Amino acid sequence: MTEPAENLYAEVRELASAVEDLSPRCKAAIFGTCGRVFAPLSYQAEQRSQGRWSSPNYSVALDVIEAFANGSAQAEDHEELRAQLVAAPVSGDYPWSTYAQDAIICTDGGLAAASVSDSPKSELIYYALEPLICSLESRDVEIIRTYGNGYWSREIIKDPAMERAIEFLRNSIAMLSQVVSVDMLELEKLVGEAAVLRPVET
Repeated sequence: MTEPAENLYAEVRELASAVEDLSPRCKAAIFGTCGRVFAPLSYQAEQRSQGRWSSPNYSVALDVIEAFANGSAQAEDHEELRAQLVAAPVSGDYPWSTYAQDAIICTDGGLAAASVSDSPKSELIYYALEPLICSLESRDVEIIRTYGNGYWSREIIKDPAMERAIEFLRNSIAMLSQVVSVDMLELEKLVGEAAVLRPVET
């Protein structure tokens, strides 16, 4: 039995190490799941920017990722789609600009996994947690101000919301490590369970 991680960033390193060993289709599945569950955040950020930012190829990218993840499509060159996805710099108020950026980073990670000549960096799994991290930091601003980031990083992994998010990622990655690809029912189940990654109301 592994010892529990000492802080948030140790947890992220452990998750990244586990992602590294996944097959390309399963890397696409985990990053695509995050991209899909963050889609509402991306669309809300787009509305809040009042036309200053949009990502029109977001849903197209997610469909491409899911087709690769479930084995119905082969790896291809997605360079043009990836360039379009990240072309417009995200604008808007914090934290919505961060939420939208996280959605794009996760989706781009899925496209990298589905590409013939690329693979996502495993450290990108941090961005699956960043929307929740941002919301919890905003909630705990006085604690951070009083005790510092080091204290908060140790204590936040005991927070029920963060515990659920980390457990979801840990369990999902462990499940994906046992398979080569996942079908659409399994992907839909992952997306449903991934709701724990969304930011909390503060």
